[in-house]
Amino acid sequence: SVRHGTFGDHMGQVLDSLGEKRMAPAFVMVDPFGVKGLPLDLLRRLASFPKTELLITFIYESLSRFLGSDEFEPHLDSLFGTRDWREALSLHGDRRKEFLSDLYARQLKGIGMEYVRLFEMRDGGNRTEYFLAFATHHREGLRVMKDAMWKVDQSGGVTFSDFTVPSPEQATLFEAKPDYAQLQTLIVNRFAKRADVPISEIDEFVLVETAFRETHGKDVLRAARRNGLVTVERPDGKKGNYWGTGTRVTFPAL
Repeated sequence: SVRHGTFGDHMGQVLDSLGEKRMAPAFVMVDPFGVKGLPLDLLRRLASFPKTELLITFIYESLSRFLGSDEFEPHLDSLFGTRDWREALSLHGDRRKEFLSDLYARQLKGIGMEYVRLFEMRDGGNRTEYFLAFATHHREGLRVMKDAMWKVDQSGGVTFSDFTVPSPEQATLFEAKPDYAQLQTLIVNRFAKRADVPISEIDEFVLVETAFRETHGKDVLRAARRNGLVTVERPDGKKGNYWGTGTRVTFPAL
């Protein structure tokens, strides 16, 4: 159904009408115009349902431009659910962007969404316009969203990147060919000098704590194994998927 009005008014009414009932599985995309009308308290109500996922347009460009305007203070307090955003007033450039995007991601986790990722959207001049903030309770939802972002068409002149790790040097561009060198560095830093690491632990790290897909992690490990940088052991008599359950990796040289 189509309703004329604000997200806050109508979504609040929908949730009120449920009463004690559980909401059906829902993918809720919130695409505000500016920073008004997106209260964190309302997202908290949505996050209380275990089968709800959120995809939120976090309008960074207009937010940063009007950050010091008195009239925007109540709207930003509502958006972030905290007054901590004021710390960004003394910051500029990437430092401001890092601080505000990280704060919003932490606030989404704080309302009960276990997995949160921010996908940075830049214009043709490589300026950040907004972030897509994805939040879910489930690892599978995170996997599907990351797969979709890696497959998205790049021909429109917009750059996609993952900005969950707040550092310009570590933001990962979603290009046709992944930056395997960057991913190898991330894996090395986490597992260096460890022996018999379960492949499931490496998969979990790549999925949850990096911008990359689990398949990208497998590609890195295959190359490292061919180059003699890691050793890989499978359970005795195991057939089929070389990188399946039970496989362990040792990082003697990385």
